[in-house]
Amino acid sequence: MTTRSREIFEQVKRGVAEFIVGYEDIVEDFLICLSSGGHILLEGVPGVAKTTLAKIMSGLVGLDFKRIQFTQDLLPADITGHYYFNQKKQEFEFRAGPVFSNVVLADEINRAPSKTQSALLEAMEENQVTVEGSTFRLKKPFLVIATINPVEHEGVYTLPEAQLDRFMMKSRMDYLPKEEELRLLHMKNGKWRDIEVKPIRENIFQIFSTEIRRCRADASILRYIRDVITETRKDDMIVLGASPRAGEQMLYASKGAAIMDGRDYVIPDDVKRIAVRMLSHRITLSLDSELEGISAEQAIERILGRVGVDLTREIAHDIGLAYCTLFGPGRVVVGRDVRESSVMMAESLCDGLNEGGADVYDIGLCGTEEVYFAVPHLDADGGIMVTASHNPRDYNGMKLVARDSVPISRDNGLFGIRDLVEKGDMERSVSGGSRKEMDTRDDYIRKVISFLEDPSLLEGMRVVTDPGHGCAGPVLDMIGEELSLDLERMHHEPDGTFPAGVPNPLLPEMRGPVSGKVRSSGADLGVAWDGDFDRCFLFDENGSFAEGYYIVGLLAERMLKKERGGKIIHDPRLVWNTVETVRENGGIPIVNRTGHAFIKDRMRKEDAIYGGEMSAHHYFRDFNYCDTGMVPWLLVMEHMVRKRSTLSELLTDRRMKYPVSGEINRRVEDPEGVMSLIERRYAPDALKVDHIDGVSIEYSRFRFNLRSSNTEPLLRLNVEVRRDPNLLERVTRDLLSLIGGEEA
Repeated sequence: MTTRSREIFEQVKRGVAEFIVGYEDIVEDFLICLSSGGHILLEGVPGVAKTTLAKIMSGLVGLDFKRIQFTQDLLPADITGHYYFNQKKQEFEFRAGPVFSNVVLADEINRAPSKTQSALLEAMEENQVTVEGSTFRLKKPFLVIATINPVEHEGVYTLPEAQLDRFMMKSRMDYLPKEEELRLLHMKNGKWRDIEVKPIRENIFQIFSTEIRRCRADASILRYIRDVITETRKDDMIVLGASPRAGEQMLYASKGAAIMDGRDYVIPDDVKRIAVRMLSHRITLSLDSELEGISAEQAIERILGRVGVDLTREIAHDIGLAYCTLFGPGRVVVGRDVRESSVMMAESLCDGLNEGGADVYDIGLCGTEEVYFAVPHLDADGGIMVTASHNPRDYNGMKLVARDSVPISRDNGLFGIRDLVEKGDMERSVSGGSRKEMDTRDDYIRKVISFLEDPSLLEGMRVVTDPGHGCAGPVLDMIGEELSLDLERMHHEPDGTFPAGVPNPLLPEMRGPVSGKVRSSGADLGVAWDGDFDRCFLFDENGSFAEGYYIVGLLAERMLKKERGGKIIHDPRLVWNTVETVRENGGIPIVNRTGHAFIKDRMRKEDAIYGGEMSAHHYFRDFNYCDTGMVPWLLVMEHMVRKRSTLSELLTDRRMKYPVSGEINRRVEDPEGVMSLIERRYAPDALKVDHIDGVSIEYSRFRFNLRSSNTEPLLRLNVEVRRDPNLLERVTRDLLSLIGGEEA
């Protein structure tokens, strides 16, 4: 559906754009606060059009507007109004102050002393003012937009916590990006005119009020808001958390965000979208956090990443029920990782599946790829793995597949399940389903080993193995025994508290123990896995980390030895080494968008024998076109034996021929704008430009890919060159200079 509020939002954006460039996020915040009865604290340096923007937005929605310049000598009566003696009538009369407007801009509110600032407290909370014992109601709606200058420290006062808590949101108006500032100059060049704004329609506030009242937030949303608020009071980084008022306002603002997005119900993304702007000004950081340079915004983002909105017991149950509603009841494989919450989540999931009529094949503690294997092996109609993979212990999630382990993504059912859960529109079976524990591990192990042409070649090889206390330990023990490997075990026992640290070998700090163990033990190879072991990370005999990009080339070569002429799918971030290796070995390289669902889909369409991503996801046609963390390291060892080479010897030439930057993440305000700037700068003289995933630009001696994150304001940069480390350093430095932002 499309709410009328959504239409108004779009009209206001277009109206503002006639006079001002950018700041669409501020327009949204204004309308959310207006619709949900809140106020805005606006932080920005002078000259960024704060007053103009507030005046234009007020005019477009048909509200009167007043501006109060806060100064040190401003008195409370200058805001609220005062009584004066009318000589003609010989009586005292009340003269209303500027607060008696729909929209009040309290400009540089922190320049006035606390007594004057407090004159707004009653108005903001109760929509009234009291002057000399008399109470006066304010207009409806009533919205305060208070501005503060973040760069000045002299002649300013700190806003009291009680007043900060009255502001629903704190937004920022920073300088415009260069391109938008140029657009602003073009707009003003020769087109000077007074700002005359007419309301876009009547009764806008009544429309907002009606749709806010009709907007639904179910129990899971209320629990999520509660959990976010209470977590601010427990976090070690925070000494003063958010108040109950913050929770109430977050609920109202979430409904405002929902109707602005065209919905009459709240989803978790609405809460996430507004949380940082709603909470960053309401918390007080610890001294240690401030000394470490941690911002309030970062503290809130960390809490959002930790609080389990995406998976509670109730939601896990409803996901099972929604899965059956969308795909029909059938046979569903369920597995879980080692996290402490996974047992509970899997139980609730199975209950929901049974309630929807599905027969559950429970394979228990396992890796994600064991679910991928079990679905076709057991002739099941789908599978669900409860896991948060490489994330910290208090995270959790799910990976869902359909028949033949085809991934369920946003394009083929994931959003459908989400919508069913949020609306509560699931169908229940009258008869219900069954649940049966299954053990497919022996068959899975045989399948993994079947990828080796001659398993006996690996006998006696010494390998350092580190599952990071995830799920891989028991599987490694079985593989090691079957192949007569000499395993130097580290952190093999499954332990959901992850005592050795986060099971994510992509983090440099997690690589040290494996690297040191390889060197001290004289091992042929080191291997570490993430929590659900769908990815493996290799270390050569010197303990050096082997970048996943170069491993893609090795595995492509190995697979093409078996099936010359086969197709190899690879991602577009770094390509030269892979393309050359595939062609040299008689294969056909095919570049495809990054992401497991996209890679798997393309592999099925092309009947590709192998697909690889630099992030260490490796996919095999003969493993149901799925990713596996157990097959790659075995194939690499077999390749080492057949080549009579160590891993470092296999990689040295490729590293020298195609030096790479590795993925560099930068946090920027406007990812799309920066990408557009980079493309305009580099594309005109390039040999090749493509937009398969972000933008890839190729010259004769260097190539780079720049793409944006789907979930954060991040840009991800990868650079590769031909045999010139100095050029790599120079190109990377120049690109980062243009990208700007801060390291993420």
